[in-house]
Amino acid sequence: MKTLEILSILTVILVFIVVFSLFIYNGFCLYTSQAVTLPVFTPIIQENLLAEVSSPTIKQPTPVMETMLIPLEHEITVEPQKPTYYIRVNVAANTITVYGQDENKEYTIPVKAFVCSTGTATPHSGVYATPQKFEWVDLFGGVYGQYSTQIVGHILFHSVPYRRKYDKASLIYNYYDRLGTKASAGCVRLTVADAKWIYDNCELGTNVEFYDDLNNPGPLGKPTSQKISSNTSLRNWDPTDPDENNPWKQ
Repeated sequence: MKTLEILSILTVILVFIVVFSLFIYNGFCLYTSQAVTLPVFTPIIQENLLAEVSSPTIKQPTPVMETMLIPLEHEITVEPQKPTYYIRVNVAANTITVYGQDENKEYTIPVKAFVCSTGTATPHSGVYATPQKFEWVDLFGGVYGQYSTQIVGHILFHSVPYRRKYDKASLIYNYYDRLGTKASAGCVRLTVADAKWIYDNCELGTNVEFYDDLNNPGPLGKPTSQKISSNTSLRNWDPTDPDENNPWKQ
């Protein structure tokens, strides 16, 4: 009897030991698997993060252009340059006055005065910007002008007309003697020297104003011009022409 009881007790103890051992073993394995997998998984995550940061294929942010950071008030505005001179044509007095700029860039300083001949189609008012220039130009009536500056349409500054183009010895001298009076079809005639001065010194875009004031030719007065018709040997040339072949200069 005692022997059976002892065997029963031993059997229970053995079963307990086996069960306890299985429990301990399973718990140890679970702990071990968790402990082992964490160190392996963590470095993989870290390597991927490092790869994302250091990879040369990753596009860096586009830098902002410096010009976009300039405040609006610092932008530079360039004002268009005004023409050097302003020309006023007193049609009634057949006189031209050229004005230069003062310290405020206003045209208040008279610098030149020219005697001229206006005509029936010459404007009596208005301001026009010069668009073109021609060293020689064909005029109405089969005649030609030197140093022409277009004012508007068919209205030009030019020399007294010539009978033949490019022939400076073909001046229509009786027209020259009429400078200072109304004598043209509409253009503004001048001596060669005065027409050339406008041609050389007044850039395209120069404003030309027409007005009438018979009693006041302008601040510099009305110049006079030489009469040449009586000089039969020289009258076919404009005496003011700077050409070295001009016989008036011999």
